Amino acid sequence: MLEVVEIIALVFEVFVALIVLSNLFGKHVRISVYTGLLVIVYLFIFLAINLEDLPTYMAVLAHVAIFVYSIFEYKKSIRVSLINFLLTFVIIGVLQLVLCIPVYYLYDRINSISGLNSLLVNGASLLIVIVVNNKVRLKEVSEFIQRKSWIMKTLFIFIFMVLVRKCVGKIISLITGL
Repeated sequence: MLEVVEIIALVFEVFVALIVLSNLFGKHVRISVYTGLLVIVYLFIFLAINLEDLPTYMAVLAHVAIFVYSIFEYKKSIRVSLINFLLTFVIIGVLQLVLCIPVYYLYDRINSISGLNSLLVNGASLLIVIVVNNKVRLKEVSEFIQRKSWIMKTLFIFIFMVLVRKCVGKIISLITGL
């Protein structure tokens, strides 16, 4: 039961990413070889992480796969693909954060099925993204950010600082053995 719930939650999550990404490019999600390959790679990586066959930092590979997918599927420049890739995960992160609060309180009371919280959050995220997909034009947000280079520079500096902080923290914990 646990694996089925986790697989369904992961499928919901990857489709949320695909729908948001396609909206940022101003397109609809197309079922293609690239899409199928991305879903398989994403599921493989996260199932291996959940089963503790891969370390958690290997999730970066799934995100790199989504970035490469956006380049091949939408045939835009690396810059545009990178902006839309980052915006995709900002949007998904905010959506999941907002949905986690009520799910946490609900899940705390029905703590019977493991993985149910991620299924509820990702299922609600998918439902919201499907409902608002045609009403919200994320491509306009993407184009605005592309025109404003100072936003890009600030965003990349922030991401760089976060990555450096995580790397330094990891190195210190390896050295000190904490």
